[in-house]
Amino acid sequence: MLTTANKTIELLSVGQHVRHLQKSLVATGAVISEKELDRGIFGRSTQAAIKNFQVNHRIRANGIADARTLALLNPETVEDRLRKGDFSSVVRSTTTRRLIRKLEKIDMSQPIFSEDGSEISDALKVWKQGKLNQQIIDTFETPSESLITAVNALGLDADEVGNQAFSALLSNTVLPALLKNENLESEVFNFIQFSQLDSPESDNGGSTVAEILDLEGDIREVPELRSFVNTIRNEVFGELASLEAKIVEQLGDVDLLETDSILKQLEDKGILNSEQHQALRLSADLARLTDDNFKAMRVLVKEGVRESRDLVERSKTDWLVFIDKNAVSPPHTETAESYAELLDRGIEKAFSTAYTLTRYARSSSTDLSDKLAILEEIKSIDGEIFVGGSLSKTLDFSNIAEERLEDVRKELQQLSEFSNRYAALGITEILNDSSLSVSEKTQSIARRQSALNQAWQIHPDLDLKVANFFPSEDQTAEAFRVDLDVIDEDDRPFVRRALMSVQRVFQLSDSFDSTDKLLAQSIDSAAKIADFNDVNELALV
Repeated sequence: MLTTANKTIELLSVGQHVRHLQKSLVATGAVISEKELDRGIFGRSTQAAIKNFQVNHRIRANGIADARTLALLNPETVEDRLRKGDFSSVVRSTTTRRLIRKLEKIDMSQPIFSEDGSEISDALKVWKQGKLNQQIIDTFETPSESLITAVNALGLDADEVGNQAFSALLSNTVLPALLKNENLESEVFNFIQFSQLDSPESDNGGSTVAEILDLEGDIREVPELRSFVNTIRNEVFGELASLEAKIVEQLGDVDLLETDSILKQLEDKGILNSEQHQALRLSADLARLTDDNFKAMRVLVKEGVRESRDLVERSKTDWLVFIDKNAVSPPHTETAESYAELLDRGIEKAFSTAYTLTRYARSSSTDLSDKLAILEEIKSIDGEIFVGGSLSKTLDFSNIAEERLEDVRKELQQLSEFSNRYAALGITEILNDSSLSVSEKTQSIARRQSALNQAWQIHPDLDLKVANFFPSEDQTAEAFRVDLDVIDEDDRPFVRRALMSVQRVFQLSDSFDSTDKLLAQSIDSAAKIADFNDVNELALV
């Protein structure tokens, strides 16, 4: 076998190591002169063969058989690398494009049982087999070298025996096979005599092989495979960011979900430009969001997502459509619906203010007209429709047909919640103003909501956790002041109050749904929450 012990083999080198090099080159289809082959000399034709090989593998074509060239020319087997604990080299031994095609078959959030026939699944298969063999060997208190060798030679397939009880595997398969070796009879019989494999008190009891070895777990949680997983993920990141293979190689097995310091270093060295840096950061953000779902990540990038914040307007329903339309497979523990909820919650957690204000400040004239249409059907004794966050008790439903009464009450309740939600915008007063027609009320409310949305659009980086909506002499508070001077002077006080209202509830809630429900019940301060005597009563809101 060709080794890299000599570091480099170059022009005019002579010896057995050159013969091994030439043999490996010929095996790839290279043509080397008979004279150089007979003498084992590194001549011009050998140099030309090396250069062609380097060009084909997209590495520096210098005509020298350096360590990198030798590693590509005569790679170790997957089994050899795994036994040495080198999982990343299993990935790097293929071209980026070939690897990416294989990765499409693997969902890293699925169990480590994966599709047969790919180099990656072969690597995992060897790892699982080694883990199973070690578990069997550890069952013997002081196994002999002969027994260890025999166990490793059994060729057990962890996938095939995963559902068997470990004790049954030992009793029915392993021990009978070992007893066929006369040199092991005494050691195996002693084990059988003193073991308690079938006892409920035994360490493994009736646990299956898969349970004992944790073969159904997430490969990302396996310490021995961490380097392997990170290298796979970085190959995908490189594809999404359209990086050259040599740049991806420098990412190595760094976990970009934990740190992007290496990206800064590569940018400082001029290896990455700022656009590529941002593309890799986006890839890492999408990996966190989708739980390493490579297909979902590819589709999102193809759809034109350039920042994960671009996704704040998507709802759970939007994500369900996304999953169905693009045939995205949820993680094995999730349904399409629960995965859509995870995606929705992930975006909300990452961009809580943007998620909240995108929904709270959103307005639709069509929806608003539909909401207020019900006012044409009712009358009030004193003109007020909403009082204290609820429907007025003086409402007159005498002109409503009995079969329609339930629907009318339901629509009014929805309008009441809308009024509470935007009470700080003065919506309740507008709705109660008997001097205004329904059309005029619609226009007034639409103008206030439009002003609120304008405030959000001109301050897209606003953070409700620290935002200050009033001038302040305190330098810290002033640093976070949100300037609303561009808002129409008549609407500005209402917009400020609305933003402060949602800010108060936002800081008391853990999600927009909670914020929205509290606002809809006119609970927009800690004081009002404190008025609830029963925690369970508040939970029902």
